[in-house]
Amino acid sequence: MSERKRDYPSGAEKRKSKRKREEVIKKVPKISSFFHRQDTVSDLDWKDSSEARSSSNIHSEIEESQAHTSSDVHPEIEEHQVNDSDIFEDCNIISSDRGNFGDNLSECERKIIFKLGPFKPQGPFPKDSERFIAVTDCSAAGLKTAFLNLTKEYGIDLTKCRGQGYDGANVMSGIYGGLQTLIKEHAPNADYVHCAAHALNLVLNDAARHVREISTFFDNLEKVYTFFGNSIKRWAMLSDDPSEKYLITLKKVCPTRWSSRNDALLAVKKNFLLIMKTLYQLNLISNKKDEREECKNIINILESYDFLVLVTFFSSLFEIINPISKALQHENNDLQKSSILLSNLLNRLCQLRNQISFNSLLNESKDLAKEWGVTTVFKNSRRKITKRFFDELSQDERISDPESYFKVNVYYCCLDILISQTKERFQSLCDLSSMFEILQPEKLLSSSNEEILIASGKLSVKYSKDISVNLCDQLKALKTCLKSEIQKIYSIKELIELLLVKFNSLASSFPEVITACFLFLTLPVTTATAERSFSKLKLIKNYLRTSMGQERLSDLSLLSIEVETLEKLKSSSAINDLINQFAEKKARRMNV
Repeated sequence: MSERKRDYPSGAEKRKSKRKREEVIKKVPKISSFFHRQDTVSDLDWKDSSEARSSSNIHSEIEESQAHTSSDVHPEIEEHQVNDSDIFEDCNIISSDRGNFGDNLSECERKIIFKLGPFKPQGPFPKDSERFIAVTDCSAAGLKTAFLNLTKEYGIDLTKCRGQGYDGANVMSGIYGGLQTLIKEHAPNADYVHCAAHALNLVLNDAARHVREISTFFDNLEKVYTFFGNSIKRWAMLSDDPSEKYLITLKKVCPTRWSSRNDALLAVKKNFLLIMKTLYQLNLISNKKDEREECKNIINILESYDFLVLVTFFSSLFEIINPISKALQHENNDLQKSSILLSNLLNRLCQLRNQISFNSLLNESKDLAKEWGVTTVFKNSRRKITKRFFDELSQDERISDPESYFKVNVYYCCLDILISQTKERFQSLCDLSSMFEILQPEKLLSSSNEEILIASGKLSVKYSKDISVNLCDQLKALKTCLKSEIQKIYSIKELIELLLVKFNSLASSFPEVITACFLFLTLPVTTATAERSFSKLKLIKNYLRTSMGQERLSDLSLLSIEVETLEKLKSSSAINDLINQFAEKKARRMNV
């Protein structure tokens, strides 16, 4: 009689597996020494000095990814997190001192660790997941108290904070009583960076608010959407016309999100002929006087040459600004990329402010006017009568030519506001980026020893607790040793990868350079990732769930945030068992 093969682990195998997991957990590195000096290799008690040198070169690879996460909140990793991480399954030798890995790691494994980091397990739900914090006092002092309590709860050393990122609200960014000023009382080196995506949005808002014609233009776009959107019949006539192809659905103009204005403009531009055809049909068949009057009003607006020129102008303007706005919202963005994007934006805007660009705009508008059947004459409003004084100059008179008026008071005025506001709102970000400019590969190679001394001196003075005066010597040595390799890279992140992955044996020789690069990559650029969670909060906490408590709201938010992990758990037996347990406890019917 043959014995049946057991398809489950025995008790001895379970105990052996448990001991192995406990050993791995004890060896998991912490990141509390992120900003500590990296030159204490001699203090470590290693049996093999060659192994020690090789191991010390890889710990910085781990800390780079940790600087971008909230893993400081939980310096320890739970058992289930280690089990689910593919990284730790292959890494049996993990030093327990400063997150150093052994010599037997392959190049591929090192790149995986550098990219993902050991504190980014796949699931089921990592301890550093996002969550919403309820705040009753929304003043700067109240927000500061809530933030300090949160850091105290998780044991975060606030003195190691090196950056703050908020929107432009006065309660957050105020230089006297804002949250960023109150946080600096506890962390003087926590530089405030206005969210780049918010700042660019405010630049565009200023242009629309201060130029009456532009503000009216976007109001007219909203008027088109409102006219069709407020009636199912009108919307059906527009979208179900068999003779014309409905390309893009009309979009609502959001006052706080400029990408929505681009979507609304693009929808009207693509469907212009269909919109005009539907408006003329409604004007003929409608029995409602108000509806006919509104049709005539919208037709007069859309058939004006002023409207058409603004459509062409903002279409070209959004082609420049919209990609930059989306790039600034990316979670992997850094100060160097942002400053380059903003510099390119400023140059493009300055290039548009000339007569040649304006003539090109008019030529493009005339071609579009022929396609749409619109006259190519600007609206000539009545000349404003002003009082004349003896000291009045001819330049003080109002421009009578409608084309010149549009060029000076609309086209040039809009570009002037965009250029000036871009310089003003991004000045602090550019100043902070210029402080770390010496770390950029191209700048490092082109700088003289005296320039390196001045630039590194500014960094060592500002971040005296993190960077020593040896930064200057290390930058000079790095420039000499790896000149040919530095010529092939273009960013500070690539410089870190060069030191920690390709030439990891040299990493221990440049600890100050690595620390300076970590500081640069840690500084915030945008808060768009955090802002996206509020749109999810609006879906979760709707009018049907207004009575839920804070705990349930956080749990539902966690399920929504970790939706990818939740999809994986749906196929497992654990989630089904949990559902069955919940159903048994909450069952209202009992078997008799």
